Amino acid sequence: MIYASEATGATGVSTVSLAHILGASEVNNRRDDITASIMFHHGQILQVVEGARHDIDRLMRRLLKDRRHTGLRILVDTPISARVLREPISVCPDPATMLERVGAAEISRLTANEAEAIVDFKAAA
Repeated sequence: MIYASEATGATGVSTVSLAHILGASEVNNRRDDITASIMFHHGQILQVVEGARHDIDRLMRRLLKDRRHTGLRILVDTPISARVLREPISVCPDPATMLERVGAAEISRLTANEAEAIVDFKAAA
């Protein structure tokens, strides 16, 4: 599943906020056998998550209640034959370059195809 949302407050902007998100995500994702990658860019979030359907559904219910972001929209929700991601959580180190590679200016305007292309670029790196 790939989703986009708008960050609220200091979410994803401050080092403390980012560390908290990554720490909690690593614990939860290890517990739930989920692999994920997240991108923060100008107050917007893009995340890809992989795992069993029931685990992904449970994660999405938590995310919909999470006040650190709003406007969550699912871009891609399809079964996969094999995982692309290997870590419980990773961060995209250069979101501007990834967006540029797919010809998008911002996360909020990404199409499903562009979001999948970002995941492909990440996997190839």
